[in-house]
Amino acid sequence: MRTLKVGGREERDRWVARILKKSMIDTIENRRAAKKFIERFGEDAAREAKIRAVELRAAGDTEGHKNWMAIHGEIESLLKETPDAATKQ
Repeated sequence: MRTLKVGGREERDRWVARILKKSMIDTIENRRAAKKFIERFGEDAAREAKIRAVELRAAGDTEGHKNWMAIHGEIESLLKETPDAATKQ
């Protein structure tokens, strides 16, 4: 297994903090996108997000596919937490 060599503990801690901050921002953005998708598509939101993910994968956009699969997961989580969220307004 390869390990990341860094100058010292402080540098490693800064590196870990940057990774965690990016991960938290991604999660917040994915949750925001999921909520908007649910507002737009209601109970079809998860299916629509999956369609977008598949389209991006077919086009060779693996990063886009990964992002939309994460949004798909957030949509499913939100719908399980609050089933009424799927009701179109």
